[in-house]
Amino acid sequence: MTRHQKYFNKRKYDIRELPDTILIESFMGCNLRCKMCPVSDPQKNMNGRKYSSMSFETYRSIINQLSDKCRTIRLNQLGEPLLNAEIVDFVAYARSKGHRVGLTTNGTKLDVVLGEKLILAGLNEIVFSFDGCNKETYEYIRVGAKFGEVIANIAEFSRLNKLLKGNCSIRIDCIVSDLTFPELDKIKKFWEQNMIPVNFIPLDNWAGKLQLPAEYGNRRTVVNAETGRYPCHLLWISMAISSEGKVMYCCHDYKQQSKLPSVKEKSLKEIWNSEIKDIRSQHVMGVIEDDPCRSCDAWMTMPEFYQSSKVSLSSIKAKIRALLGKR
Repeated sequence: MTRHQKYFNKRKYDIRELPDTILIESFMGCNLRCKMCPVSDPQKNMNGRKYSSMSFETYRSIINQLSDKCRTIRLNQLGEPLLNAEIVDFVAYARSKGHRVGLTTNGTKLDVVLGEKLILAGLNEIVFSFDGCNKETYEYIRVGAKFGEVIANIAEFSRLNKLLKGNCSIRIDCIVSDLTFPELDKIKKFWEQNMIPVNFIPLDNWAGKLQLPAEYGNRRTVVNAETGRYPCHLLWISMAISSEGKVMYCCHDYKQQSKLPSVKEKSLKEIWNSEIKDIRSQHVMGVIEDDPCRSCDAWMTMPEFYQSSKVSLSSIKAKIRALLGKR
């Protein structure tokens, strides 16, 4: 358990040091048009935010403020990080400062040249968002992607990682919905044969802010609202920064309703120990009156549901069946 997790458990909101995980939105935008993601239509879903790439100048300023210790830098918040033309430099710079660096990608842009550069730059973790294990399911969900091409990209990156003796862990994230639920056994077996672990992730409607297509099924919360609202751990254990350089509460603040300052206006520590400290204290006191937190129901989800492939598939499926209301 990290120090910040302990702070959360004790409901300590006055925290001086920045968290161990920093989420940096290297690119806000995507080349796919997945219906379960707000990025597919930012004008409608994200308060009119425009596709944008974080500048290296802004990024360097952020990394330079994190020099006190090794942290985990995630190079995406929302969006496809490989669309940032300087993504290799992003990885290399954070690694040169002693940080661990990871990113989540749809894999469509990961050709041999880029894959080799990322490995040599020192990328520590890559997560591929890949739903289903057949062409029909995958391409229906990941609109604009080609099943065979992405499979080949993942396989080639895995081969290069071994060939170059890279230190990059590889994982698959699969969203569990009514569309993928019938294929869970096949999905697990398919990736196990390729020696790549799978993370099964419950369907998310972005804390009640995005209407999901009916065919995906319903997102289920598992905490009884009658027990009362409790603080959101994300305000303790991580910090999120948009491609424009604006600090956000978390991934569910993608509309930037928090109206936090930009890193060009205040330092990360100043924002962490003023505006974000204030919202932490409000959560502790149970006075949550402003959006995005007021209308957010992410606190009602079950963090332990995000299981690794080491957990038996039968136990995962049992939980999924319960969430989806299946027998």
